[in-house]
Amino acid sequence: MSNQLYINGKPASLFQRIVAAIIGIGALIFFAFFGVAIFIIGLGITVVLGLYFWWKTRKIRRQINEEMERVKKQAESGFTEARSSQKTQNSGKNGNLYEGEYKEL
Repeated sequence: MSNQLYINGKPASLFQRIVAAIIGIGALIFFAFFGVAIFIIGLGITVVLGLYFWWKTRKIRRQINEEMERVKKQAESGFTEARSSQKTQNSGKNGNLYEGEYKEL
């Protein structure tokens, strides 16, 4: 297959080849800008939806963070004290508490 440009079954003249090249380059430039415009619109929609989702979930994130802080503080100080007081309340006759798994028969 040859690299010759044919128009209506005849080889194209120099003028026709120049016009075809200009039209081809113009089409590439037009569609490149069109693609960039679609990309920017899609990026804008993504940012808006992302901000909307972030705004709607802020209360949940705040509650999760507060709960994590509460558990962390409890683990640092009160958890060990509560655990030791629970052992003395639930312990058997001799004060020992045995923890483990059991199977019901």
